[in-house]
Amino acid sequence: MESLAIVEADPAEPEAGGLIADLDAELAARYPGLPIHGIEAAGFRRGGGVFLLGRLAGMAVACGAIRPLGAGIAELKRMYVARDHRGRGFARALQKRRLPANRLLRQVPRGPALAVL
Repeated sequence: MESLAIVEADPAEPEAGGLIADLDAELAARYPGLPIHGIEAAGFRRGGGVFLLGRLAGMAVACGAIRPLGAGIAELKRMYVARDHRGRGFARALQKRRLPANRLLRQVPRGPALAVL
């Protein structure tokens, strides 16, 4: 697998917004007429959400988000890899990124630390 640099990012930044817009367009085409439950950047961050951006050679090609739902529970949200970069394990690399989830759930007592819905 090519090396994907995964960093926390602001979902309101243009490169993140571009991937989110591509995902929304793909979902709208796949599920016409159904609602797209996207990310409202300011509210997402205020609620403790963490947005991850995957860069390949400096270019944003993948994204994902983690949103806390309650004590010890977080949702993996908005996973997306640009069409030209699929099949290389980039979504798996984003899923394995544990640091944001650990930070979100730091105050959770020992036991099951993360439930992915």
